[in-house]
Amino acid sequence: MNYRDKNTAVILRFIALDRWKALFGELKNQSRQDFDQRLGISAIINAVLISTIPIIFVFLDTYNTRKTAMHLPTIAFGTCAVMAIWLKWRYKLSHLASTKNYKELLSLTHTAVAAGCIPAVLLMVFAPELLTQRRELVTAAASPLASDAPLSIWALLSSVIIVVLIAAWVAITEETIFRGLLISVIRRANFFAKQSTNDLMAVTLSAMLFGLAHYPTWGIIPTIAMLGLGIGFGIAYIASGERLIFVMIYHFLFDSLSILVSLLI
Repeated sequence: MNYRDKNTAVILRFIALDRWKALFGELKNQSRQDFDQRLGISAIINAVLISTIPIIFVFLDTYNTRKTAMHLPTIAFGTCAVMAIWLKWRYKLSHLASTKNYKELLSLTHTAVAAGCIPAVLLMVFAPELLTQRRELVTAAASPLASDAPLSIWALLSSVIIVVLIAAWVAITEETIFRGLLISVIRRANFFAKQSTNDLMAVTLSAMLFGLAHYPTWGIIPTIAMLGLGIGFGIAYIASGERLIFVMIYHFLFDSLSILVSLLI
């Protein structure tokens, strides 16, 4: 191999061309899915309604000056996540058959989420002050990390546990609602003749609602970044054969990092 070929190989390895080919190839395979059942308008309305209700509570809680002891958006997300699980069972929305092993599915998820994370990572690097908008949500629970006082080991440990619990709750509920239910239902609707167009609509709608859910807390610019992240999660969900566990893991990791950064900057 000559010097030019070596440089080309290094560049291709850096941009992970093989990973991108594998991702787009799997998305093409998934667009050839022949679903056993097609869902009607009632299923679509139910999925959109369950995806919208928590967002309404987020807006109400943000702009309501009379705060209650219970955090209503948290309750709304939890309740709607349970309803989403029930509807997935009712509509028989199990994950799709795939010839890929778990290592390959994890690689596909990693590639899609990494692409979706690009706007959020750029935001963290060039405008970290915008992340302080999220600080208020977790300061009370993880106050030792948010304060300037010296941290004891137990205080640090308790704060980390709180961050982990928050990130896990958000990852499980949001992915169950926006990806597990909404995308699966929209993909099985008869909107368009081509399945790839249905998939595109499912990912776009899911990402828009996902971004909208973060608007009251983050503001417009971070919401756009969340839109990109939602697209990455949606693509990952489809590429992995509608397996939620992979996108939940990456959502949890992203939220854990973003919460810690927002507390420490």
